[in-house]
Amino acid sequence: MPPDHLIARLAATQEGYVSHAQLLALGLTREAIRHRAARGRLIRVHRGVYAVGFVNRGFAGKAHAAQLATGRTALVSHWPAAVTWHMLPPKDGPIHLTRMSRNARSRPGIVVHAAKLPPEDRAVRRGLAVTSPARTLLDLAETEDEKTLERAFGQAEIDRLITVELLESALSRWTGRRGVPVLRDLLDDGSAGLGGTRSWLETRFVPLVRKSGLPLPELNVFMHGVQVDALWRQQRVVVELDSRRFHHTSTRFEADRARDAQLAAHGFVTLRFTYRRVTREAFAVIAELSAALRHRERAAA
Repeated sequence: MPPDHLIARLAATQEGYVSHAQLLALGLTREAIRHRAARGRLIRVHRGVYAVGFVNRGFAGKAHAAQLATGRTALVSHWPAAVTWHMLPPKDGPIHLTRMSRNARSRPGIVVHAAKLPPEDRAVRRGLAVTSPARTLLDLAETEDEKTLERAFGQAEIDRLITVELLESALSRWTGRRGVPVLRDLLDDGSAGLGGTRSWLETRFVPLVRKSGLPLPELNVFMHGVQVDALWRQQRVVVELDSRRFHHTSTRFEADRARDAQLAAHGFVTLRFTYRRVTREAFAVIAELSAALRHRERAAA
């Protein structure tokens, strides 16, 4: 296959970019590379990195070019990693990468961090070597404001990129990092269970109900056009487990009230408990649930 076709094929897998080393590996000489660059077929964007034919200035293109310039062992990290995982939107600014080498050097448009990254903190996303979702959140906890971190954390939860177990394990592994207390507070403060309500039901709420001696509910039941978290069918009681983060907006509030009204029209009463209450006010939660079940049983008698 002609060299130009090989170059185009390789560039297509890297958002339009190739490295000097890759061109040499394809069989081009240094003179051939200089010749193509002089004619505009290769456009230098970083030292040792070329755009093929045109410069892709989109986020993915910039990230691939930065990684090629820094070395394939470097991982896209911090805000750019959050963009790669769709936790945050792109923004103007340099591409951040993290690599093991202590000689990591930044350059125009690229910020390089030096850090140890065990296999658990590494991932591949759309052809990019990138920090794992959990490690990305740790980096954000150390560099971004609380609002930004909460936004990224919430999106990672919605997309099920993280779980309670995974994040707990990561926090224990990162002992001493200044972002750990920030992430710990966020994990403990109103999380909807990280990985979906089912995880929260199984690991937090159901054991609490079982320990109290109350009858166990049916879980994740679809009825009357909605899915409910926990259902006591005989007593016609529903429990919804809410994350403060995702249920405090006016839109979500109105949607929750509409769900409750729809269930009420069919004779069901809905109790709503937050993660914070289940984990920190367990006695009060059980007391409220027990009272509701007793009241409904008397009403049905």
